Parts: sequence; structure tokens; C-alpha cells
Amino acid sequence: MKDKNNSKTNKANSEQGLENQQWLLEKYRLLAENSVDCIWTLDQDLRFTYLSPSLEGILGYKPEEWIGTTLESHFNKEEYLKIQKLVFEVIKNYKNHKPITFETKVLNEHHKEIDVEITGKVLLDKSGKLIGLQGTTRDIRERKKAEKLLVESEKKYKTLIDQAPQALFLHDMDGNILEVNKATLTRYGYSKKEILSLTVKDIDPDAINREDRKILWEKIKNNEMKHLEARHQRKDGTIFPVYISLSAIELGRQRYIIALAEDITERKQAQQALMESKAKYQAIFENAASAICLDEIIYENGKAIDYRILDVNPSYEKVQGIKRKKAIGSLASQLYGTGEAPFLDICARVAQTGKPASFETYFEPSKKYLYITISTPKPGIVSFLTTDISELKKTENELRELKNNLQRQVDEKTKELKERVDDLERIHQATIEREFRIKNLRDEIKRLKNER
Repeated sequence: MKDKNNSKTNKANSEQGLENQQWLLEKYRLLAENSVDCIWTLDQDLRFTYLSPSLEGILGYKPEEWIGTTLESHFNKEEYLKIQKLVFEVIKNYKNHKPITFETKVLNEHHKEIDVEITGKVLLDKSGKLIGLQGTTRDIRERKKAEKLLVESEKKYKTLIDQAPQALFLHDMDGNILEVNKATLTRYGYSKKEILSLTVKDIDPDAINREDRKILWEKIKNNEMKHLEARHQRKDGTIFPVYISLSAIELGRQRYIIALAEDITERKQAQQALMESKAKYQAIFENAASAICLDEIIYENGKAIDYRILDVNPSYEKVQGIKRKKAIGSLASQLYGTGEAPFLDICARVAQTGKPASFETYFEPSKKYLYITISTPKPGIVSFLTTDISELKKTENELRELKNNLQRQVDEKTKELKERVDDLERIHQATIEREFRIKNLRDEIKRLKNER
């Protein structure tokens, strides 16, 4: 009775095992026939013994067209020699062999090469004896296209980056420099190998004090850019000013910083020169003995109708007798109380032609004689350089009066001398006449004596 029960149990287990084996075979069949990749097997002569239906989708062949064909018949000679070398190596070391994966080109139904990726391994029987090869073939044409586009894109962007005038740094959150462009190498004097062994603090000595990671790098959001001015150091130790633009990117869940550094040495020098020039001209403006007044012409329908005082120097107060605070912002027509802005026609002509005009005038509002030069530093703006020549005019008048007085005195003396000369000439003439008469008398007396 016990043996009978055991027999039934063994029979049931055997039937269950067969069902499981059939289920697994069906499962593998379904996986093979529905796989996107082509699953295949080769015998020891490298002839195909099985191919899954996806072969047709990849190469245009039906599986039965390849059954019994050799591996060599589906590749050009150069590609097959490469594959043959790999296959022989696999077969030679099949006991310790691991799966291999490689890319190659296989011929499709039109004898055109198709990019594929092959993964293969040895096929062993239950005793461990080599009976062939098995593997998969994957269509990688789209991947190759994507890779080509990626390479072209990388090449394009690398070219753009290398041609950028600014120095470019890519570094991690610890400041390790990972990539730079050509401008960086040229500007900083390092080789590529040297600079990739450095950190940000080697280039930017102030980065630590600024706590860049805490203050800048960790706070930059994606698609955001931060700007700052800093000092960078070349390999030879020289320091130069830079304008830095920082942005953050994420690659493979890692955060990196891209820094563009523009050398602003010339800009700084220009700013310094501008500041010095401004200081110099400001000193001239503030300390000039002549009054300087900067004005903006006001137009209406294209015609100048007035001008507004923009700025005046301290000497303006002395010359015009008007406080600086009152003058700035005022209309000339109102400030000087002349109804119409003084010398408006000259201002308009100078502004239009760009040619300065100089003239002397008596300016009634200030009761002074002035020498004025009007020029235009830029369109719509005129400047008055005014010198008080009242004392000069007074001196000229005094000299003129002195000259007139002197001329009168000269004229009077000349007249007096002329009269005296005339009197002397008359006396001289009378003397000559008297001498002549005396001589005649003597001659007459002498004649009379001789007659006796």
C-alpha cells in the first residue's frame, strides 16, 4: 500500500516537472519571438541554427533564409576578420569565457551595411561540452545617428567655446578645474595638463575669502547667472582684473559650475583714465578764473526758444553776481530778467554748426563788460566761457583819455612853438632888411665922399 502511494506521488511530481519545463520553454519561446533584438544560435561550424522573427525587422530577411548559412556570408571581408578573431578567442577559452559585446556592420537584404551591436557567449550542453554560440543582435542605427549628432554637436560647441574670447572654466563644487578652453590656456600661461591639476583658489586667490562655494556656487539656480568682478592670477604670478559670469549645470546628478572670465584690464585702465580726466577737468572747472556755464538749449518746433542752466562754476557767482544754487535749473530768460535768453541766436548757431563764437559785450544784468566764448560740447548743449573785462575796459578808457589829453597838449605846444617860430622869422627878416638898408647907406656915404 505504501509502495503504491509512493508510485502515485512520483508520477505526480514527474507530471508537475514536465508541466514546469513546458511552461519555461513556452516562456523562452515567447520572449525570443517578441524580442526587439534578434536572438540567434550558431553551431560549431558557425552556421546559424536558430534566429528569432525580429531578424526581418532589422535586416529584411526571414529567419528561415538564414538557417544553415554561415556567419561569414553576412559580413564584408574586413568586418568578418574582426569578428572571426573574437569568436576564435571565445571558443579557445570557452571554459572561462564571459559574454562579449561589440559593434559591427552586417549586410541586409539589399547588401547594404547596417550598424548593429552583437552580444554573444558560448553554448554548452549539460556535460559542459561546447556545442556552439548564442547571442543577440541589436539594431543600433538610431543610436549611431544620435551618437553622430552628439559628436557633431560636441564638436560644434567645442569650436564655439574654443573660439570664445573669454576664458572658460568648468569646475566641480570643490573648486577642482575639470575643463577649460584655448583662451584660458593662452591668457593664463598654463598647459592643459597643468591647469587641470589646479583648483579655483589657484587662479582666484580671493575665492576662499569670498567663500564662493557658500555664497555663490551653492545658491546659483539652473538657468541663472551671477556676475562679479575679481582678480585672477597667471602662471607667472601676475594679477589682472576679470569680470566673471557664473552659471550652474547638472550632469549625471552632479552639480558643476561654468565660469566665464573676461580680462577687463583695458576697461579698468580706461575707467581710471576717465576718472583722472574727469578729476582734472573738474578741477579746471571749479578753479577757473573765468565763469563757466553749461546750458541746454530748449527747442519748440525746431526753433530755439530758451536755454536752461545745467551747471556753473564758482567764478560764475563772482562774474554774474548770481548764486550757483539759484542758477542751476533756471531758464536763462527768467534768471537774467531779459525777457529773451541772452545771446540765444548765437547759441542756436553754435549748436547747429558746431563752430564756437567769441565776442565782447556790455551785459546789462551784471553791469559789466564781458568777453564771451560760446561752444558746444555735444548736440543741444552749449557752454559759456565768460571773462569779466570791466577793469580792462576801464583801463582802456583811461588810456584813451590820457592819450587824448596828451594829444591836446602836444597840439597846444605845437601851436605855441609855431607862433614863436613865426615871430622869430619876422624878426629875422626885419633884421636882414635893416642890415641891408645900413649897407646901402654906407655905400651911399662912401660914394659921396669919393665925389668930393
